[in-house]
Amino acid sequence: MGAQGMAQSVKFNLNQKGERKTIYDRKHTKRNGVYQDLDDHKTLNSHAFALFQKEQFARRKKERKRRLLLRFATLVITFLLIILFLYLWNSTDGKLFISSEFY
Repeated sequence: MGAQGMAQSVKFNLNQKGERKTIYDRKHTKRNGVYQDLDDHKTLNSHAFALFQKEQFARRKKERKRRLLLRFATLVITFLLIILFLYLWNSTDGKLFISSEFY
């Protein structure tokens, strides 16, 4: 970046700082992206809110049950693999794997 580009960058930054009084000033935020403040204009009456809440609780309950089942299945599979490993470890003869060349 040349000196001219650096000077333009410094001017732009000073301009940005000059419009805001503090970092927490929300009136003069510079946003040029997609994300902006969310304005929720939708109001729910008590019946619709209760229905929404009921659906959310049911979804959470289903997801919690799924996670619990997944953890239990993982635990059982791990336990079975350990048992299988110990069984195979004790059932094999170690002398079969050692070469007779070193006796």
